[in-house]
Amino acid sequence: MLADEEKNSSSDDSEDEGTVEEKPKKKKKKTGRVRGALAWSFKPFVNVAGWVGFRTLVGTTSDLVTKAKFYTIPQKSTVKESFAEAKARFNLSDEQLREKGQDFLRVAIVCAMIAAFIFFYAIYLLFSGALGSFVLACVVSCLALATAFRYHFWFFQIKHKKLGCTLQDWLNGTIRGSKK
Repeated sequence: MLADEEKNSSSDDSEDEGTVEEKPKKKKKKTGRVRGALAWSFKPFVNVAGWVGFRTLVGTTSDLVTKAKFYTIPQKSTVKESFAEAKARFNLSDEQLREKGQDFLRVAIVCAMIAAFIFFYAIYLLFSGALGSFVLACVVSCLALATAFRYHFWFFQIKHKKLGCTLQDWLNGTIRGSKK
């Protein structure tokens, strides 16, 4: 009994010293027996975040964002060289450059024709009601157009004997005509 009185007196002293009072515990909601039993037996089996792989999704998404930023932000070239310096470094003659430019132009034209064919096929798929196939065909058509642009851009650089052309240079020289 004396030990209980000492505990009570020490707890009274601690309240006087400015300690924080304990908050009353919240009462749990009472659920029915059936609902409580179902919740207890069902909850260990429900792990939606684990099923979906939430941590993996978050990691993959952050990796994709990082890579998208890397590929969409242009990298600055560390080596600045002129067209003549590159031509000398690779030991290319004017005839070889002309042939290579014509090869690039042919590939660009073929890729553009393939893109047009796939695009018309995509229109056919749209009117046939195959919406998924239509979307896929449009994506493949865009990839073919991107390849055509890349080869035509290389042809443009060889034709104008200028390295490091920008998209604006290509548009000015190709669509609006050369402004030399």
